[in-house]
Amino acid sequence: MTSIRIRPKIKAISPLQPQALQERIYEKLDQTKQIEGLRYKDHILLKIPQGPEYHFWSPQLDLNFDPHEKGTIIHGLYGPSQDVWQVFAVGYGIIGFSLFFLTGYVITAFLLKIFPAMLWVYPALLVAALLLYLFSQYGQKLGAEQTFLLHHFVEDALGEKVDIT
Repeated sequence: MTSIRIRPKIKAISPLQPQALQERIYEKLDQTKQIEGLRYKDHILLKIPQGPEYHFWSPQLDLNFDPHEKGTIIHGLYGPSQDVWQVFAVGYGIIGFSLFFLTGYVITAFLLKIFPAMLWVYPALLVAALLLYLFSQYGQKLGAEQTFLLHHFVEDALGEKVDIT
């Protein structure tokens, strides 16, 4: 994962029906202990099981299987666990919310011809957003090997090469 994308994706079209593709993945899951999967109707969640290989930044892969005239469209989304993802979503939300109200305060102060004392918070919030982004990239690099493990697992199970976009 040498990109600056926050959540890499995969998309592929297979001539097989969704159920056949899911069965292939289920069979492959039964043969390995390195990856575990949660099975749903048209969705599979692949992740690294709890154990010595698991860490805070261990990725997971959400796979969706949608019927298509040529067979099945496979959509996949790599990312951290939901707990990690929520921390970042809340962090960005707090920063965005703060910037929104700070902008209102600054505009009001300028319209009243008062120097906005809170103007220094702008750079602090921008630095916080940058640090949050860099921290997410650091975590993505820590989970890169496991991301490739998940990706190769899917390619082996489907029997075809799948590009990361």
